[in-house]
Amino acid sequence: MHQTSYLLPPSDRAHAARGFIAPRQLDIEGDTALASAALRSSTNSASGAAPRSSTDSKGDAALRSSTASIKRIEARRRKLNITIRELCTAAGVRVETYADARAGRYKTQASTLEKLADALGRLAAGREDGEPITLCLAMIRLIVRQLAERTGWDAALMLSQDFSEERTQDPVWKQAARLRRCALYLLAEGLGLKKAALAAAIGVSRQAVQKTVAEIEAERERSPDFDALMQTMMDTLKG
Repeated sequence: MHQTSYLLPPSDRAHAARGFIAPRQLDIEGDTALASAALRSSTNSASGAAPRSSTDSKGDAALRSSTASIKRIEARRRKLNITIRELCTAAGVRVETYADARAGRYKTQASTLEKLADALGRLAAGREDGEPITLCLAMIRLIVRQLAERTGWDAALMLSQDFSEERTQDPVWKQAARLRRCALYLLAEGLGLKKAALAAAIGVSRQAVQKTVAEIEAERERSPDFDALMQTMMDTLKG
């Protein structure tokens, strides 16, 4: 087993057992949020609302405009077969916020619409760039699993981490992020997958993937053990 300055073995296995969130659980949470928003909307419709005064006309127009924008985003999302969780993660928007927007419950902020539209564009670019996102994700997960096993971490725990927000004080999350960066590097430099497709697969910019590649290259120069591990993984990928 290689022990490196970048991919450290777990020092506290009890800690590694904490905070386990299965990927399916994340999907269930997203589905529940959408269902809750739909229920709130139908309940309000059934109970009836007091007529609005003319002073609310501008608010009504803004709500209709934001709802129309969300409908366009939603139509494109469905056409591209992008999941709601995938879109929200890429945009940095809570699933509950998207659910309320879809239901037309509130006027969606322009900045939120911009984030969603931009993320959708990045995800669409990844799909159109020759590398299916599902394939990229599968390969990233496979390499993360292999790296986890080589460095002594629980593979399921590494794969279950949620990257929609940073938790840099959590050593488990931090190690999982390192493994994912290594996987991106190996796929980009070892197999030549396009950085735009890899970026779209995990919901980041192409520049972020480029930065990751440079970071791993620098670490390889600093650490002979890490360099040996990356070379072994790269040789394995190339078959």
